[in-house]
Order: sequence, then C-alpha cells, then structure tokens
Amino acid sequence: MTILTTLYWLAHGLSYSVVSRAFQVPLSMVHRLVLQGVEDIAALRHSLIKLPAGPELEEVGQGSQQLANSPAFRTCVGAIDGCHIRIRAPSGPSGQDYVNRKGRFLQTFVGFPGSVHDTRVLKHSAIYKEALYPPPGYLIVGDGGYPCIVHPIMIVTPYREPLQGRVQSRFNGCHAKARSIIERTFGKLKVRWRCLLTKALEEALELLNRLSEAESDGGEVSGLSDVSWVCSASDGSSDSDPEPPRNVRPSHPDPPLADGPTVPAHAEVCATEPSPAQEIGKDGTVWTVMEPCGGAGRRQIQNILTESAGPTPHARHNITDKLTAFMCLCDNVMLEEIRDCTIAEARRGRATWDVSIMELKAFIALLYVRGAYCGKNIEMESFWSEQWGNAFFNATLSRNRFREIMRYLLFDKKETRRCRLTTDKFTHVRKVWDRFVENSIASYRPGSDITVDEQLFPTKSRCPFTQFMPNKPDKFGIKFWLAADVDSKYMLNGFPYLAKDASRPATQRLGENVVLRLVEPFVVYQCKPRRNVTILSTQHQHVVISTEKKKKPETVEYYNHSKVGVDVLDQMARQYSVKGGTRRWPIAVFYNVLDLAAINAWVLYRSCMSQENIPRRDFMLQLAHELRAEWMASKAPPLADLPLSGAGAEERRRMTCMVKAHCMQNKTFCKCVKCGDAVCGKCTAKVLSVCNNCV
Repeated sequence: MTILTTLYWLAHGLSYSVVSRAFQVPLSMVHRLVLQGVEDIAALRHSLIKLPAGPELEEVGQGSQQLANSPAFRTCVGAIDGCHIRIRAPSGPSGQDYVNRKGRFLQTFVGFPGSVHDTRVLKHSAIYKEALYPPPGYLIVGDGGYPCIVHPIMIVTPYREPLQGRVQSRFNGCHAKARSIIERTFGKLKVRWRCLLTKALEEALELLNRLSEAESDGGEVSGLSDVSWVCSASDGSSDSDPEPPRNVRPSHPDPPLADGPTVPAHAEVCATEPSPAQEIGKDGTVWTVMEPCGGAGRRQIQNILTESAGPTPHARHNITDKLTAFMCLCDNVMLEEIRDCTIAEARRGRATWDVSIMELKAFIALLYVRGAYCGKNIEMESFWSEQWGNAFFNATLSRNRFREIMRYLLFDKKETRRCRLTTDKFTHVRKVWDRFVENSIASYRPGSDITVDEQLFPTKSRCPFTQFMPNKPDKFGIKFWLAADVDSKYMLNGFPYLAKDASRPATQRLGENVVLRLVEPFVVYQCKPRRNVTILSTQHQHVVISTEKKKKPETVEYYNHSKVGVDVLDQMARQYSVKGGTRRWPIAVFYNVLDLAAINAWVLYRSCMSQENIPRRDFMLQLAHELRAEWMASKAPPLADLPLSGAGAEERRRMTCMVKAHCMQNKTFCKCVKCGDAVCGKCTAKVLSVCNNCV
C-alpha cells in the first residue's frame, strides 16, 4: 500500500485529498504513507546515482561529441544546471531562504539568502569543494550563470555577447547542443513525476505543518475535522462532471483498514455550514438548492434554428468538382494578390522573373501532396529524389523552380508595409487571411451548435506575437481564435491573437469579447479549477438530470457534446498538414490557411455531391491533380505542328523562335497556327483540349 500510494502521488502530482479519495483512506494516512515511501526511495539514491568512471567516461564523451557535432567536446563528460522545484516557503525569518532566483519576489539583491546565484550554489557543493567530478583531463559544460574555470574542476561556459567572429558563434552553437542534455533530462523528470511540476509539493508542505502536531492512528487532526475531510471531495470535481456540495458525513460506517486508522461511524454536521438546502458563497450570496424539473419544456423561439445547415446557394451553384470547391474559398482574387506581391518581391533583384496563376496553383498542389503523404517532417528536397522521390513532383515543377517560388512568396507589398505596421501587426498576411474568412462565411451556413476555441499553429519562426502554451502538443506557435461548426467541423470564422487588444472595452473580458466577435447568440461556459462549476445557458430553460450513472445535468451533457468542434478541427488539420520548416511567420500562416481551406473544401464537396463519400486524403490528392491540370496542359506540346514543307516530318528544319517572349532564341520545328511564325515551347500559349473527332 505504501509503494502504490507513493508512486501514484509522485506520478500524478495530485493533492493529498484526491489521493485519499482514490484509495479510500483518510487524509492523515495518505500523508504517513507518502512520507514513508519517499524516505525509502531516498535511501536508495546512493546505490543508483553514481558518477561514471573508467570506460564509462569514454562512452559519455562520445555521446557529448555526437550531441555537439564537434570533436572538441570529446572530453565533455557532463552538464551542470539548476532546476526550480515549487514548494511553499515556511513562515518565519528563514522563509526567504527557500525562495530562489527563479521564483517571484519584489526585490533582488545579489548575495541575499532569497537570491542565491548558481556560482554560490556550486562553490558550496561537495563536487566543487572536494573536486569529485570530473576527473583530471575531462570537463563539464554549464550556462552563462557558472564561471569558466579550470581548478578545482574544469567547467566550460559559452562566450558572452557580443561575439567576436564566426568561430565564437560556432562554438556557442556546439556548446548549446552539448548542454541541451541537462534541459531534456529535467523535462523528462518533471513530466514523468508530475509532483515536481505542479503545486503538489506546496500543498504537501502546508499539510505537513498542519499534521505535525497531531499525527496519530485515527485521532482528530488540529485544524482539520472529519467533516472537512469529506467536504474536500468537492474541490477536485471536474469541469464536465460537477458534484453537489455535501455538508453531512455518510451515516454508514466505512470499513476499517488493516494497517491504518478507522473512520468514525457517526454523522456530523459542520457548525459553520448553512442548512442542507442552502449554500453560502465567498461573497456572501446565499444559494438555495432546488430540485430538478421533470421535463425540458418547450424551447424558446430564439433558440429554434429555422435555416438548414450546409452550403449556401452560391456554393451549391459553383461547386461541380474538387477544384471549384477549393476556389470557393481561395478564389482568383486571393491568388492574384499573392501572385502580384510575389512578382513585386522577385523583381527587386530579377527584373524578368514572372509567375502565373496556373503555376501558383501547381505550387499549391505540391504542398497538398506533401501534406497527404504526412511529409511535414520530411525535407522537401527529398520529394525530387531520383531514387526515393515522387514522380508527381518531377512532372509538375522542377526543384529549383519550387525553391524560387518559395523564396519570393509574399502576401503584401513591402513598399507600404512600414505604414501599415503601425496599426496592424498582422499586415504581412492580412488581406489573404481576411479574404479566406470572408469566402468561408459566404459558402456555408452553420448548424445549431458552434464551438469557439483557440488553435495554436506550431511554428518557432520569429514573430512578434508568438505564444507559449504548455498545455498544447506543440508549445510554441501562433494562436488563432476559431469558430467551427460542431457537426461538420467546418471553420466558420477566425482571427489571430495579437496580444492585448486596445479596442476591447475595459469592462469586457477576453473570452466574452472573442465570442461576441465570432458568433452570436452563444452558450457561455466558464470553469475554475477545483471550484464549483457555473454554467449559463440561453437555450436550456430548466435543469434536467440525466438517468445515467453520473447523473449529469442536461446542460453539461450538451456542452460536452458540442465543445470539441475546434479541437477536432485542429486534429484534422494536423493529420494532413502542409506545414514545412520556415523562418518567416507569414508562410506559417499561409500553411494554416491551406490546411483549413482543404478541410472546408472537403466539407463543401461532400455536402454538394452527396452521392460521393470520399476520404479526406483521397480528396486532397485529387484536388492536387486538378490544381495542376491547367499548368500541365500549358506545358504540353501544341496539338498542330505545322511542317515547314509539305513533304513530311522528315524534311522539316529547325528554325529560331520568332516570338522570343520567354526564351533566348530557342530552336523549334513548330509554327503558330494563326500567324505562321516559328514558336518554341516556352513562348507557346495555352492549348485547348480537342477531341479525336475534331482533330
């Protein structure tokens, strides 16, 4: 029981009250079991944590060399750094000794016990005083907080800013790679044992102070009563499964444990609690407990959706295949804007560079094929490989041409960007994003349920509004607020999060402002961790309890059903994402536009072509084929090659191209079907498809 309880608490980082309910044991016993288990584990540290010696040093040095990608780190046998573990500092004059420089404080003074530098910690450690590690001839690496010394142990730190030349810059890069092992080790430690990451140690230390005077086998604990132990169960209720508050202990006795205290069998009422039919909030508000109604009643007229959900008449009239479904969202206006900005950027250094709408569609087709093959983590160059590449890429665009378009790809004019940046941080790609959102709204009518949530598009490109969200799969990225239809997962509306919005009223919260901008009317659900849940619904007139085992209110079940719209949309976008490595954040936003456009086009196509139920991956591949069809037709040789003489093809002579629009005096056998001038393949215009009967 000791091992099980200790491992459960260490791995989950939960409070003692949650562990107490999980194992059905008293709170004081959980404290005693965890304390004993941690002491037993700590007793094993000397037998498990040892400094390497002999052949192990060579093995560690080889690993450091591989990490740093430099033979200069062959003698590196370790990395040193500090780790912040959250605890609740004890009261009294010595409380500041427990607050390190990575915590929160009002004033900093170097050398004060509340702000201990890494160098001071090192010099007071046994590894420094007794020169335990590393042995002579070897070194360890540390960050800039440590000194670069040789005696008594050798520690190597990076060069300080400003760097002098490429040699120092390269050394710092290799040094950071070698030192990254300590950061990853701390990350694995805190993720595996989440008590080091959460506030569990704070609560454990607080409970330790409260239990220190009354640790017994079943006796009353000072500051805690049996009733408060039962009432603490409501603190850990989940957001989607609220439990009613309990004021009275159960009248039936709990079975005694073999090696622990017994729970009193009598019922007891809290002296400070109100009557069972009432509950007093923190602000003094008295809440009355009411019995749930028998039926849901008639729905109010403002909550009755009269329009049918699905594509609008405009979309149904225009959608005939995959390409037209995509063009309803990314129309020619958007593509022409991208083409004009890209050409303007390229002609700043190459006066004759050009790209057409057809070629731009073929470029997008290659991105969709990469996404359909889940190649976001594969180097784009490998798709043109003769041995492992894809024939679709070689037939569509050359690798160098793809590089050129990606290099010059731009979504706004640089000449006027400086003026626009003063009022809009998103101006680099504002026109493209707004056009896509407008087309998405105009092409689909949502159903009765709409979800508003945040999406974090992963990217580490340099961006002034990059967000760090530790609860997301990818921690860094650009955050978007999206509204999605719950049933179809169609992206209805969205805008990026650009830090604090000055136009938002001071009395309006961020969540309310976001919802009002995206959808209206709405259902508001706000939760606070470890607190009673309050749900405000404009749709449900009465509180109806379900007949399931958990007996959830109908409002909660409705929310749980409809809250996943944006989350599922984000998962679908990640599955076949066109995302690739880039250092420019507008390119990352364009990748997100293509991901959402592919999902919306798939929803529109399936709704308009109801007889065809096509998987999303097959839809993306066929869409890519249709996107490049016009470009491939323009690359095909002309249908009518007029010979220079009527004797036959064997008597034709090669002549110089007379058009010279896109070539450098190329040789050709072909003539223009209208004027008769010799024209090469590069100067040939689009050729229309002609059936065999009309040739």
